[in-house]
Amino acid sequence: MLRPRPAARILGSTDLLLRVHLLPGLRNGASGVISATANIAPGPMRKLFDSWQGADADAQQEKISALRNAVQAYPVIPLLKALVAHYREE
Repeated sequence: MLRPRPAARILGSTDLLLRVHLLPGLRNGASGVISATANIAPGPMRKLFDSWQGADADAQQEKISALRNAVQAYPVIPLLKALVAHYREE
């Protein structure tokens, strides 16, 4: 007999008044987020995902948010492409 899977809740950029942050999403039952920030900071995003209930979760989110805010000060798509190319040494 097939058992139903629990529904996944994933937040994207249109959720939470365009201020998507991984930590509040996880705290509110999300399974994850779809985030451009993960393209340039996958390590910190994964670390927060894995330890979102830990004592330093808020500090981790603040660092990720600061990066996101810095990125948003520029045209996002060209900047993301340039950053990814730079770190991949393309």
